[in-house]
Amino acid sequence: MSPLFLLLLVVMPVGFGLVSLALPKRLSWFLFFFVNILVLGVVFKLKSSTGLTWDLKFNLFSTGAVSLKLAVTHLGWFFLAISSVATILFSMFSLDFNDRKHATFAAPFWMILIGATNGIFLSQSWIAFFFAWELMSWTSLLIIGHGKTPSFKAGIYYYALSFFGTMAMMAGIWLLYHRTGSWDIATTTLRIAADFTTHRSFAMTVTALFAVGFLAKSALFPFHMWPQMAHAEAPDDFSAYLSGIMIKYGIYGLALFVIPVFAMTPKGTMKIISGVPWPMYALAWISAITSVIGTVMAIFTNDMKRLMAWSTVANVGYIGVALSTNSSLGYAAALFHTANHMIFKGSIFAALAAVKFRTGEREMHKLGGLAYVMPITFMTFLLGIIAAAGIPPLSGFNSKWMIFQALFEKKMVFVATVIFFSSTGAFLYLFRALHTVFLGQLSPRFRHVKEAPMLMSFSMIILMILMLIPGIFPGTVTGFFNNILASFGFAPIKTTLNSMTGSTASINGTVIAAVFGLAVLIVFIMFLLGARQHKVAMMDNYTCGEDPEDWKVGPERYHYGYDFYQPIKPLFAWMPLGAVEKLYETLRRSIERFGNLVSSISADGSRLGWTFVIGILIIIVTGVMK
Repeated sequence: MSPLFLLLLVVMPVGFGLVSLALPKRLSWFLFFFVNILVLGVVFKLKSSTGLTWDLKFNLFSTGAVSLKLAVTHLGWFFLAISSVATILFSMFSLDFNDRKHATFAAPFWMILIGATNGIFLSQSWIAFFFAWELMSWTSLLIIGHGKTPSFKAGIYYYALSFFGTMAMMAGIWLLYHRTGSWDIATTTLRIAADFTTHRSFAMTVTALFAVGFLAKSALFPFHMWPQMAHAEAPDDFSAYLSGIMIKYGIYGLALFVIPVFAMTPKGTMKIISGVPWPMYALAWISAITSVIGTVMAIFTNDMKRLMAWSTVANVGYIGVALSTNSSLGYAAALFHTANHMIFKGSIFAALAAVKFRTGEREMHKLGGLAYVMPITFMTFLLGIIAAAGIPPLSGFNSKWMIFQALFEKKMVFVATVIFFSSTGAFLYLFRALHTVFLGQLSPRFRHVKEAPMLMSFSMIILMILMLIPGIFPGTVTGFFNNILASFGFAPIKTTLNSMTGSTASINGTVIAAVFGLAVLIVFIMFLLGARQHKVAMMDNYTCGEDPEDWKVGPERYHYGYDFYQPIKPLFAWMPLGAVEKLYETLRRSIERFGNLVSSISADGSRLGWTFVIGILIIIVTGVMK
């Protein structure tokens, strides 16, 4: 297969995106869907082309030969494949979502973003990786901050944290090149791993700089705040991509460079805690803290998009914990949960976008009872939260089970306990979201709401199927892992089409699904054989025989979902949940004051002159004193 196909995966979406800037909005969305079909076709054509390389070398200033290298690797192809499958479903959803009433100008930038995403997953030189990373940052900013004031502020907030991480990564790339003389990712990974023996401080500094960049993009602590702003204000159909795919760029970076560095580091070069190098143990606790923060904040959030954004933060914490085990099982568990999260969180955000599309609401306490009028959307959301809560036979159970097996293998009992709390707490906020949006009484003003349009509904049906298949047949995903593990020097894991083997046990997804299916069938038969049902009006049942009119309360006020968990909030009062936000807000105000000072000095010519003179005098005096 021609190496030009690699370049095509990057250039084609970017080119079509630029062309579509001149097209009508509706036409650009059809082009967006068409581009995703082409990308998916090329990606699956590359499945058997591991090692295929396209490389462009040129001289840049005094740096010598610069390489823009793209290549198909086992890890890169896996991320390309799962992101392409998810993206084509999101793009199909967007075709109906962006009708004449709801259409935005996001399609051109989204196409460019897809090209950048492909570039990130294909890059095998740090220059190409950084270019793709920057293109991704700018285009995502333009989509998130799509003109409205709250969205623009959310976009700037997201970009500010991303920029901090990008600068750290750029410093790491520059130090890496000056140390090794190479831009090649595989070469520099091996060199830095070896440098932990001879140049430990330098190697740790470089690895830490890359880790900061990837932690910021993954929303791991202390960069966990941006998703709840970016997800809430981004276009509703884009939120599925933002939560499902974009937040995984940092996870990919950790899996590509940081984790392999510590896996390849010679034994005895650094302190080991619970069977892993101490930086990996630190990552475990950073990730565990992230998962707890995400869970607690989700429990007390009323905005349905912000709630699911905090849920995404918690799930990224699970993935970080799995990677920190520095083992075959942990690395595989991280990849498995990454793939599952792309689908089930994309499904949840698609369902919420459908609700917003039909009702115009996103505050959960203003909704309710929508399962009666939007059954496909309800089932998509239901299966999504079952998968997110880690309940069989959905896909989330298998990947969470594998995460705990990896923790047990390394005897990380305390970390596992924290993750178990976070995973259990997920049921609190997920069921609350299900009940307040879809169950309970249907508000009279939503009585005539219809199901989502055809393409939106069809894409949600496919997403439901994709949540079921890895739950029943985990091997459809885990079967790709052993080649990835071997490429980084990890031992293979034991997996078949329908079973997985962990450190303490093994499970069979097909048997588990059969048991659950049988249980549901028995309950359904008991329901049919039960006493004769008597249908009553929804409000009669809901108000327990009382007449709310006696309290001067109308049907719009029946909903009790607002601040549902307020009674248990004092239990978490000891947690400094807003401390990091306050720190960043203080930093923002300080930068703003400094900017205003510089602006006022620049505006006043006399002040500028005196400032220049004083600065020269300070330099002279300092030189004399030396």
